[in-house]
Amino acid sequence: MEIWIIGGAIVALMVYTSTRIKKRAAEAYSREEVETPTYSFTKPEGFICPAGQLGPETVFLRSQGYGETEASETVLQAEGGLTVHLRGQSGIIEELSSSGENVEKHLSNGGTVLRREIKEGPLSFVEFHKLVGDGASKTYEFKVRVLREHLDQFEEKASELTSSFRLNA
Repeated sequence: MEIWIIGGAIVALMVYTSTRIKKRAAEAYSREEVETPTYSFTKPEGFICPAGQLGPETVFLRSQGYGETEASETVLQAEGGLTVHLRGQSGIIEELSSSGENVEKHLSNGGTVLRREIKEGPLSFVEFHKLVGDGASKTYEFKVRVLREHLDQFEEKASELTSSFRLNA
């Protein structure tokens, strides 16, 4: 009889631990305000910033799932990151505009936002870029890249993510 009691206690402990782990994992994908000494942005629900991927001039975000077609099954549905360029915005904007299709550009929250479509082999992506400069010498490029097949699911989130990116004074 004692074995049944011990077995029941172990099962209950396993269920409790599993529930806590699942809850914490779900919280990692929830909406949050991210702030570093250099920049800040709003991470929408459905994105995670893995441990060690957030620094003064670095950030990497990713979605939970991967593509659904055979060609895209190993590619993230959406991912984002920060690149720091040691030059002004105008050259970067020109480069991005010339290397994509259906390029849209507008000003937002102290920077320039670009949306463009690109192809890499059999895969199509839509990229959202936010360029913010701290003068003529340094430009921060925050980019979110979405698989075309998942654009309906991530377009609003990617737009919110790039629009919310700003440098801290």
